[in-house]
Amino acid sequence: MSLVEYLSDQEREQVDALFTSDTKLRDAFARYQRTHKTLDSVANVSLGALKDATIARFESLCDEMLSPRIADGVTLDEVLQLLRDRDLEKHIRMSPKQRTLQLVCINHELRGDEFLYRRFRTLNF
Repeated sequence: MSLVEYLSDQEREQVDALFTSDTKLRDAFARYQRTHKTLDSVANVSLGALKDATIARFESLCDEMLSPRIADGVTLDEVLQLLRDRDLEKHIRMSPKQRTLQLVCINHELRGDEFLYRRFRTLNF
């Protein structure tokens, strides 16, 4: 797991000054950025101790909760609230794990200081 945070204004100025003074380093970093694709951030929300009816409907429940919102992006807090609204939050991290909602944040996109998830899928474990 890695955490991402913005550089402070002072840190950004230091990086800019370094790149201005060291063109070899700046060019090497530019080459690196062109050739290395970032890994998307993934959050897995695992649920357990679910009733058979909930297990059978889990994928459609997630579609119902997230499909209208996912294109605009959702934060993990928003997803947890959606699960809470459907009385599913109490099943998070319960054993045995039966279903997982996997959220994908593309390119570590942030809204404020929270990851913004724009894709999801369900897993049968």
